[in-house]
Amino acid sequence: MKKEIFVDYAIYRQIFLKDVRRNLQKVEQSRFALMKKSTKEKIVEKYKKLARELETGQIKNENLVANRKLFNKFQNEIKIRAYLPYFIVLLFLVLILMLVFLFLFK
Repeated sequence: MKKEIFVDYAIYRQIFLKDVRRNLQKVEQSRFALMKKSTKEKIVEKYKKLARELETGQIKNENLVANRKLFNKFQNEIKIRAYLPYFIVLLFLVLILMLVFLFLFK
């Protein structure tokens, strides 16, 4: 059973736009060491395009919720791209430490 949720689109649009601007600023100021510069520039361009579309009203009110879900999905992809190399390095370090301790206490 799907519940109908009533959304005030003007407020929702302003909150969504504020989140887009905040994330754009984070990406521009952040230094993802292992993320390519071209990838970072593409992300910035997508954020700027989305902010422009929200400001000018090119995105219809009915599509705001769907666009917000896509925005959140895109944010998660960025986080995965940014932190995946660190996770892989950490995994290898743990494996190496496990092997060292295994051979030391054998």
